[in-house]
Amino acid sequence: MPPWQAVLSDDGVARMADYVLALAKHTTLPEGEAAQQFLMYCSACHGANGAGQPALGAPALNDDVWL
Repeated sequence: MPPWQAVLSDDGVARMADYVLALAKHTTLPEGEAAQQFLMYCSACHGANGAGQPALGAPALNDDVWL
């Protein structure tokens, strides 16, 4: 996975972390820029709901198993 600070900015990385944490905790997902960026940058490998794709080496982000 590439580093995202250059693409998302410091604030964007923090918002994305909050978004992924909401996926893992199955809480209401934040709307707005992070949601759009997740779909744009992350969903191709991790899936729109964060379920992951093991065949690609993309772990699930919607559970509480962290690498």
